[in-house]
Amino acid sequence: MAHVFHITVEEQGKKLAQVIAIVVKSLDRMEEILPAVRELGARHTQYCVTEQHHATGGAALLWTPEQGLGEAFTAEVKESWSLAYCTLIGAMMESAVPVGA
Repeated sequence: MAHVFHITVEEQGKKLAQVIAIVVKSLDRMEEILPAVRELGARHTQYCVTEQHHATGGAALLWTPEQGLGEAFTAEVKESWSLAYCTLIGAMMESAVPVGA
C-alpha cells in the first residue's frame, strides 16, 4: 500500500487530532478557519489525495464518535458532524489543484 503522506501514521494521527480540536472549537465561527482549510486542500493535492480518500475519511470521522458516544450519538449529533465535515471538505476541494495542472 502506497503512503499518501510523507510522515509516520502516528505523526499524521497527531496532526489530525489537532485539526479536529481546532474545528470543534471553531464550529460557531467556521468562516474564520475556512481560508486555512482551503490552503490545506491545495496542499493535499501534492499528496494525491482524492475524493475517495475524503469519502473514506468522512466515514471514519462519523463512525468514531458513534462508537465512543453510543446512545448519545443521536441523529442530530450525526447531522451536525456530517454538515461540519461536508463544509470543510467542500472548502478543501475548492482549492484542490488537479494533478498535472
